[in-house]
Amino acid sequence: MDTLFKYFFGINKLKFLGCCLLLKKVAIFPFKKVHLAIRSSAKVTGNGSLILGRKWRSEIFKPSQFIMDKRSQLILDGRFLVYTDCNIRVHPNATLRLGSGYINKNSNIQCYNSISIGHNVIISENVVIRDSDNHHVNGVLNQKPIIIKDNVWIGLNVTILNGVTINEGAIVAAGSVVISDVPAKTLVAGCPAKVKKENVDWE
Repeated sequence: MDTLFKYFFGINKLKFLGCCLLLKKVAIFPFKKVHLAIRSSAKVTGNGSLILGRKWRSEIFKPSQFIMDKRSQLILDGRFLVYTDCNIRVHPNATLRLGSGYINKNSNIQCYNSISIGHNVIISENVVIRDSDNHHVNGVLNQKPIIIKDNVWIGLNVTILNGVTINEGAIVAAGSVVISDVPAKTLVAGCPAKVKKENVDWE
């Protein structure tokens, strides 16, 4: 299988840790320079596909990685595309759920608990999505699920932190830091992100 995927997709570096790329109803397709590591105790389920490390025309492939740690879970519920220079890790016992849409280049997703991305979601480049602070403050670890619902547009250089729900049809403006829930069909901007417009529609 390693040789087959190298032939069709030109993979330079592909690492298997006890799990196949193709399962019954799901598939993971890596492009060039993608380091793919899936632990044997990790699970990939659902009915969809994940395309990793694609590039835009006239650009180059950059190193990317997708790692699933012990007992982690990836649920695919549509066709989801991640462009090159991505860094995605599903940490032990965490769950990443992907619907449909894409994440542009140089994305960074760190899933320690639960991150869910819905359908028709457009995420621009240089976006960070992280559901844990990783350090205890006054003895408390701030680690809560992130939910991004359907038809959401996230702009350049946005950071989305733990415990946030971005509701249907919302727009997150470039450079925003999202630390609280975003109402449906609103445009939010700033650090921290606040509602600037209501009843927005985007295409």
